[in-house]
Amino acid sequence: MCTTTPTQTARRVAGASCGNNSSNSVVEIGFEISNGNFYSLLEICFNEVTYDSLYSKNIMPPEIDGRQTTLPDPDFFKDDTFYPPNLDLDYAYSVEGQTAAVAQAVGSASLAGEYISGLNVLQEGRLTSKRDNIYGLHQLVNAWYLNLAPQWDPIKDGNWDILQGATRQLAEDFSYDLIVYTGTHGTTTLADVNGIEKPIYIAYDESGNGLVRVPEFFWRIVYDPITQRGVAFVTINNPYISTPGSDFYLCPDVCNQIPWVVWDTNDFTKGYSYCCEVNALAPFVEEIPPLTVSGLLTGV
Repeated sequence: MCTTTPTQTARRVAGASCGNNSSNSVVEIGFEISNGNFYSLLEICFNEVTYDSLYSKNIMPPEIDGRQTTLPDPDFFKDDTFYPPNLDLDYAYSVEGQTAAVAQAVGSASLAGEYISGLNVLQEGRLTSKRDNIYGLHQLVNAWYLNLAPQWDPIKDGNWDILQGATRQLAEDFSYDLIVYTGTHGTTTLADVNGIEKPIYIAYDESGNGLVRVPEFFWRIVYDPITQRGVAFVTINNPYISTPGSDFYLCPDVCNQIPWVVWDTNDFTKGYSYCCEVNALAPFVEEIPPLTVSGLLTGV
């Protein structure tokens, strides 16, 4: 029985790496317990040079429908153990900050103002959603910047939100826990004043190097550890792409075999999305951790 409220914390896992890059660390976010143990709720793959969160891993229980829903959203939390003190992430995610960063990339404040306008602003996209934890105290860990990546607002509230809800609904139909990996890949580009595509970040260091990329893709893998079935999903994180070319399709689309996710395909600003065999996507997304997958997770 707890006599005090546990304190949420994050720690690097000694000797662990991820994402096929020596600059990446495995970070656990959870709670220090009074008996000295650590109760981990989220596992994050984090790049220590560019400060990109590459994926999160969480457990999705069948009881997720009973989650607490009345708690207000906490403020986002930055731990200077993982970020330099002069990297102001609150400012970087603000409309003013992201507009300034886009202006630096495209070479024009007025053009940046056209990109960052109306509903087309970048939001703090949670890899693991607050709604993916049952208890209110557990939901606090999802507000760490380690669990965030820049995501365009209409996509975050569009097809990505549909996928998150469908994942929870699927979990409710199981009698045991599912494992969910949610990650990012690549860097979104926007055309500069000369029509040349430039990579987009929300911050820069003193040398002009981009920090905290705006991902080109968000991906998710839903994995059944008992049957070893899995399915991967990909959403293009760019509301300005009305007709994606073949280079945006990282693997063959198998959505016709996944009845439990129904995308909105009528509005491209909500994010072009598709479904993949895990083993078909993994060779093209180095951030995906090794998994033994025996088949496609078409349902329960």
